[in-house]
Amino acid sequence: MIIASSNGYSHETPVEKQHGKNFRFTLTTNGVLIDDDVIDFANREMSNVVLSLDGRKEINDLKRVDYAGNGSYDIIVPKFKKIYNFLQMHPEEKLKIEEQEKVDHLEKFFE
Repeated sequence: MIIASSNGYSHETPVEKQHGKNFRFTLTTNGVLIDDDVIDFANREMSNVVLSLDGRKEINDLKRVDYAGNGSYDIIVPKFKKIYNFLQMHPEEKLKIEEQEKVDHLEKFFE
């Protein structure tokens, strides 16, 4: 992860202190490459995490396919749930799910 190598540099740097700034970072992901290392990094270093989804399974799988044409919903949703459950800071404040289509199932998404 490129951001992993550059993010540690930004914490309490002389530039931050000199200008009275507090750098905050957001991780935006489609979820495909989320693993335990990414979850740990996001929890430790990110102010916000944005998970991108195109809607319900049927909609998402039409728009987001792998090289073989398979949908990604069944791959990414368990990862989204895992990152949601792992975030130690108030997940509802740190995590945002962006959906391209209006959906009515988000309240049940993390049950």
